[in-house]
Amino acid sequence: MPVLMDSDRIGRSLTRIAHEIVERNRGVGDLALSACAPRGVPIARRLAASLREITRRGGDRRLDIRSIATT
Repeated sequence: MPVLMDSDRIGRSLTRIAHEIVERNRGVGDLALSACAPRGVPIARRLAASLREITRRGGDRRLDIRSIATT
């Protein structure tokens, strides 16, 4: 099976997506992530981690993701 994106490329893509979310919404105050189980949940968790990192560096502490439902 051909590899379309390796783990590094996926990580860079998710980071770019996270930056776009923050830029287009001027923060993450009212953000909710939703994922389709089972395969979307790990991606949503990685995206949430990127969003946390970006917003903490920018001084925005409002992102509070407690859990991502898996059902």
